[in-house]
Amino acid sequence: MDWYNLEPDKYNLLTRHYTPGRGGARIEFVTLHHMAMVGDVDACVRVWKDRPASAHYAISPTGHIGQAVNDKDTAWSNANAYSNARSISIEHSNSAGAAQDWPISPATLEAGAHLVAAICCYYDLGRPVSGRNVRFHSHESGGATACPYHLRPGHKYHDGYMARSQWWYDQ
Repeated sequence: MDWYNLEPDKYNLLTRHYTPGRGGARIEFVTLHHMAMVGDVDACVRVWKDRPASAHYAISPTGHIGQAVNDKDTAWSNANAYSNARSISIEHSNSAGAAQDWPISPATLEAGAHLVAAICCYYDLGRPVSGRNVRFHSHESGGATACPYHLRPGHKYHDGYMARSQWWYDQ
């Protein structure tokens, strides 16, 4: 991953289920998601080929970052067209499933926090702040989902993830 130029480890760009461009909107924030599966960008693209959804980035259980929708385009990620047009969305792989309460590996958390910081730097969004320039699928969807589950405010990964995002931004 080239953090300064936002070049991912891998590209697997979708050919549908996103909107070209951003309809005149500018990028204002990052929206966090969890995959509700163990996977990488290739696994996400397989799902999104048949499901009208997408995200810009997907982080694997080992921390590899893939891109499925270019930043200049609008991913269908937040169940909210206004939010989609203003957001860069990041899917975080889980390291196990529902029976284990959807954990996320340390490598995925670290890569995600670093990516949030890099996006905030690249697009001049300022230091990552929860609820301001770092938002959550559950909020952006109006409560229609629990995603990003443990990454949401008040849940087990949130505070550490935000602290690491801020640390990376400060570097």
